[in-house]
Amino acid sequence: MDPGDSLFLFTSSLTNTRYSTFAALSFLWYDHLLTLDAEKQFVWYSPWSFGTILFFFNRNFGLLVLIFNAAILLTSLPNMSEVTLPDFCRLNFDT
Repeated sequence: MDPGDSLFLFTSSLTNTRYSTFAALSFLWYDHLLTLDAEKQFVWYSPWSFGTILFFFNRNFGLLVLIFNAAILLTSLPNMSEVTLPDFCRLNFDT
């Protein structure tokens, strides 16, 4: 495979991953906002139990993971418009 083709595949995959992560984060955040009233009514004022703890863990763990992934995708990976073919080759093919 030509290094130029590899660069194109890498940048398109990374861009798709970023878009998918932010789409999932947006949908999850929207769902949290839509169901906040029901959560407040049925869960916040109920006594603490194992089910309540599981509910809060299940509700918030996915959101925290997506926020963490989005932060990683924004801060640690290069902006693909700034990556040139020599940079890509140096990153992936140097030993």
